[in-house]
Amino acid sequence: MTGILALAAIVATTPQGQASRIGVNPPKLVVLISIDQFRGDYVERFTPYFLPAKTKGKLGGFRFLMETGAHYSNAMHNHLPTETGPGHATLMTGSEPAYNGIVANNWYDRAKGKGVYCVEDPNVETVGGKSGPMSPRNLLVTTVGDELEMATNHRSKIVGVAIKDRASILMAGHSADDVIWWDSGTGNWVTSTWYAPD
Repeated sequence: MTGILALAAIVATTPQGQASRIGVNPPKLVVLISIDQFRGDYVERFTPYFLPAKTKGKLGGFRFLMETGAHYSNAMHNHLPTETGPGHATLMTGSEPAYNGIVANNWYDRAKGKGVYCVEDPNVETVGGKSGPMSPRNLLVTTVGDELEMATNHRSKIVGVAIKDRASILMAGHSADDVIWWDSGTGNWVTSTWYAPD
């Protein structure tokens, strides 16, 4: 799993009336980048190798994000195991695995008498590939994206893109507009009928 890049881009547009009530202009774009096995101190350690915040009038990647966004070099969440499914779910829900339902990448369901993958869902179908049917059905709480959708009366645009299905799904949440992941069996970017019912 080393080197897996999980990218969840969340674009939020909030009515100006709400912004004036809270006294802060909300951002027009929120981007969360999660890189598996990439320690928080790496961003600062490798800063000298990043492009300037602006190069020839264009934005410059990580340094731009560091200078204009929020970066937490010593953030921690209090749970085990430190697997990607529980980590992504905790990161985007703010709740621990015991509450958000994603206790591991895989677990044994005693009631069903079988193993469960954190985002498997036999009630949906894969769109565009052959990988198993996946959805956020096992995620018991809302994500940041779900909350943005509710707060803006579904005017936000929530997108999840990742190599792994669990990263894309668990970070984007239940009500995301577009969620895609890589199907290694076909080489296609795929989704499920949870997000693309038509």
